[in-house]
Amino acid sequence: MAIQQMFLGAGGAVPFEMSGGNNSGAGYEYTFGGTTYRVHTFLSNGTLTVTGEGEYEALLVGGGGGGHYNGGGGGGGGVIYVGGGAGGAKTISAGTYNVVIGQGGDTEGNYNYPQVPSVDATNDGGSSTFDGYTATGGGSGSGGLHGGVAARAGANGGGMADYSTTSVTGTAPALPSGDTHGASYGGYTGGQWVNTGNYYISGAGAGAGGNASTTTDATY
Repeated sequence: MAIQQMFLGAGGAVPFEMSGGNNSGAGYEYTFGGTTYRVHTFLSNGTLTVTGEGEYEALLVGGGGGGHYNGGGGGGGGVIYVGGGAGGAKTISAGTYNVVIGQGGDTEGNYNYPQVPSVDATNDGGSSTFDGYTATGGGSGSGGLHGGVAARAGANGGGMADYSTTSVTGTAPALPSGDTHGASYGGYTGGQWVNTGNYYISGAGAGAGGNASTTTDATY
């Protein structure tokens, strides 16, 4: 997750300050379109401390779904861009804000026991949250012998295993009620399995920007 503290251009700095994140501070500044940004990157759970009041933009990404040993790939995590909506950058007040980083989902199955009876939420990617926004994780892939374990939807659908005939479509992360600052990305469908005549190819998980593609090319 990346949170960008916004400063005014030549007119002077906005009278507020942020601290926190794995990479933060004056060494992580850049200027674009006359506005200077300071980037606070969170790679794990933490807190963002704000003094004063000002504006920020943020990119929240949910964790990817887990794959399956004998099946499809996990779906990508959903994305929320705070500042990408019609309302633009969001105002933030002084205080301490929790940042939660969604982890990737568990992978199921192994060589000896590919027929896992079920998968659950632990196989989906975790949600990333900040300031009332939640970027949900991707769904886990289908698997088991002949697609015996269904893929999960999540923010973006997991891929289909061999002989799975029903693809799954994710649900894009929801924005807070009445919010105009955020833009949400997700809600795409996992890839289908392909029977080439010689090989069974499991489907890829969907990404936050589009459905998983289906290919018939296979080499071994």
